Amino acid sequence: MRKEPEAVSEDVQERISADARRRFEDERQDEIFRRDARSRCARLRNMQNEARRLEVDGVRELRVIDAQLEQLGRKVARRRAAANGGAA
Repeated sequence: MRKEPEAVSEDVQERISADARRRFEDERQDEIFRRDARSRCARLRNMQNEARRLEVDGVRELRVIDAQLEQLGRKVARRRAAANGGAA
């Protein structure tokens, strides 16, 4: 038939479908991570604003959050270095 796509084997079709499923899952996970990050940022911002408004001292708690972010950053840097062949 004219203008019909060329037929592919079952193996090729399975591979195409599996790749599409992996891409969909990867994109879904990325969106979940982005949504969680936005939510976390909003919660922190709202809490800081409320603490400031009510004159609550949250310096110690914010330092703990900052320390945890630094620790996560170090983990990410190590993983990035390992993925790049150890170059940091």
